[in-house]
Amino acid sequence: MEMVYHNEDREYGNIPDASVRHVESKICSDDDRKWLLQSLMLRLVSKT
Repeated sequence: MEMVYHNEDREYGNIPDASVRHVESKICSDDDRKWLLQSLMLRLVSKT
């Protein structure tokens, strides 16, 4: 499953590409994917 991020996220350095790919490669279940997306979103929202 490919995760897509907005350009703003890359510009602000909220989501480093390399570490996202590293983490994503270790994720096996949909539940883990949902948790990762939720935690990323919570971090992005808390910065605004």
